[in-house]
Amino acid sequence: MFQREDLILESKKVNEYLHHVDMRQYGARRTLSIFIFNLNNVSVLLDVGTSDDVKKVLEYFKLNNLPLSSFKYLVPTHHHFDHFGGGWKIYKIISKENPDVKILTNEKTKGYLNDSDWHMARGRSTFGDLVGEMNPIPDEAFKIVSPIMDFANFNKSKALIHLTDFNGHMYELGLFNSPGHTPDHICPAIIKDGAVDFIFLGEAGGTLYHSSKLVTLPTSMPPLYNYQDYMESLANIISLGASSCG
Repeated sequence: MFQREDLILESKKVNEYLHHVDMRQYGARRTLSIFIFNLNNVSVLLDVGTSDDVKKVLEYFKLNNLPLSSFKYLVPTHHHFDHFGGGWKIYKIISKENPDVKILTNEKTKGYLNDSDWHMARGRSTFGDLVGEMNPIPDEAFKIVSPIMDFANFNKSKALIHLTDFNGHMYELGLFNSPGHTPDHICPAIIKDGAVDFIFLGEAGGTLYHSSKLVTLPTSMPPLYNYQDYMESLANIISLGASSCG
């Protein structure tokens, strides 16, 4: 059962491989979180925020001794400016230190990221200049994968990506199909020894604003939100029995 001490709100290293970062987006706490996998000199960035947030992400890397050269993948949960609007910018910076770094995503997200004018126009009508900038990302920046659809047999999926072996444990990365908030939404998960150890919900599990209770609000952003898909995705995520989520 959920306990108050299970709720992590501050930016810090959560366990041997996972960092949580409260981006304090738009100057407010608990507006957006990103996560970083880092183990055995292999790093994976899960979401990044807007282009204006990239500076804060880089500062966290520096303060926590996360070298840019260690980053293997940058993983967007979906294409929205507040989650991966800064993807083009941080890729440009990290690729100078590691030319092999890839934005790991699906075809839908790639398409939306490189056709962002309509999305940014809608965002500016609400958030003004706080949306930052979204610029095109070159094809060579991407590694395209098909998200995992078969939740019951995910550990047999050829879509799992090996990250590292450490202290007798195997760590893999899986991108689980989770449409609803947007058609392209995926939930990245860290698979440890064949079980889901951590899954990043992005916008697939509501937004947590309460400081002591696990109370969420739905994230139904028009025009792409689909209620039926959202609820089906949530049920699929729950069925994984993840040890932790964010």
